[in-house]
Parts: sequence; C-alpha cells; structure tokens
Amino acid sequence: ATLDLVFFGTFISPSGWVGWGINPTSAEMTGTRALIAFPDPNSGQLVLLPYIIDPTVKLQKDPLLSRPLDVHLLSSSATLYGGRMATVHNGATIQIYATLKLVPNKTKIHHVWNRGLYVQGYSPTIHPTTANDLSSTATIDVLSGIAAKGNNNNIYTLKIIHGVINAISWGLLLPIGAITARYFRHIQAL
Repeated sequence: ATLDLVFFGTFISPSGWVGWGINPTSAEMTGTRALIAFPDPNSGQLVLLPYIIDPTVKLQKDPLLSRPLDVHLLSSSATLYGGRMATVHNGATIQIYATLKLVPNKTKIHHVWNRGLYVQGYSPTIHPTTANDLSSTATIDVLSGIAAKGNNNNIYTLKIIHGVINAISWGLLLPIGAITARYFRHIQAL
C-alpha cells in the first residue's frame, strides 16, 4: 500500500534548487505537489520543503511559497550524493527520498522534475525553458512497472507548423511579390 521513491538530480548553480514531485491529475507542471531542495539562505544547510505548483506560479504572478502537500506523503528527505560533508555546488548530485501511500484503484503516477538557478529567500525562481526542461515529466504505471516519457508532441507539432509556414512564405509568397513588383509595375490597378 506504500511506494518508496528516490530521485537523483543535479544542481546547475551553487544557489540553485532541484525539485521533484507528483501531479495527481496529469503529467504537467501545473498542479504538481513538489519537494524542492536548496541550500538554506541563512545557514547554507540543505533544506527540503513542500510546494504546490499552481497556475499563478507558472505565469510568474506570485512567488512560489512552501505549504503542506495534499497527497499521501508519509515521509521525505534529501541528501547530497557524497555524504553529509558534501556541499552544494554546480553539478552536485542530490537524492530526494519519499514514501507515498498509494491511492486505491489508481495505478498511474505522474512524475515531474526540474532544477533552477537560484532561490529568493525560500522561494525557488523559474527554471530554464529549454526543450528538456519543458518536457521533464514521466508517467509510471505501478502495476506493470512501465514508464512513459512526458508528452513532447506539442513541441514537435509546433516545429512542423513553423517549417510549413516558413516554406510557404519564403518559397511562395516572397517570389510572387518579387515577380509582381518586377514585371507588373506598369499596371496601375496592381
């Protein structure tokens, strides 16, 4: 009835953060119940705090504030890879541990993870927006053990649309405009 999880992540700056969470409804950032680890601004010790990622945070209207999670989290902790004496630095590896109570008749768990450059007070700031950072999700079926990578179809579809529009504009509309300007300039109606 419980599931023990461990997540490995790396810091991208000494004042950065690494987060992992579960979204109860879908494999996306909005709605995720996250555990975010970062060095305490006052003591420098590693802290792990719970956050709920709501739409206002995604749109950067409000800072991300720590609050209790509404998922069945039994325990959680974080450790720097390399033991207690390890320090947070660029490239440092962290392990986030969590024990969840599984919800009956729900077999899929949506994992979301990311990392950021810095923390303001106890509020992690926005993460980079590269393709890898925007697709850092996976869904795991607890019964079968099969994991499905996050949905990357939106980015692929946008790239295809971008290419088609460019081909039409540069390959068709621009030559038509140049021909019209060159050969039909004597016709006043055009």
